[in-house]
Amino acid sequence: PLGLRSSGPAVTWLHLRLRDFDGVSLPERALFDEATRIRVRELQHRHGLVADGVVGNETLWLLASRDPGGRRLRPPERPD
Repeated sequence: PLGLRSSGPAVTWLHLRLRDFDGVSLPERALFDEATRIRVRELQHRHGLVADGVVGNETLWLLASRDPGGRRLRPPERPD
């Protein structure tokens, strides 16, 4: 999970996905700081997730739903 003081490409991706939800411009540095934690908590709260400010599995799935190249769930194939 991503949390305070995380950095690097995963945090850049996080900032891009958060922007998809809240429209806030990208910060200059790819750092998971207190402002990022607050944005994550607000997102979690709005979507009925545990608002802990940590990007765990459920929050990652939510964020990935706005990633144009991200994974998608699809219904199971029906047998003929």
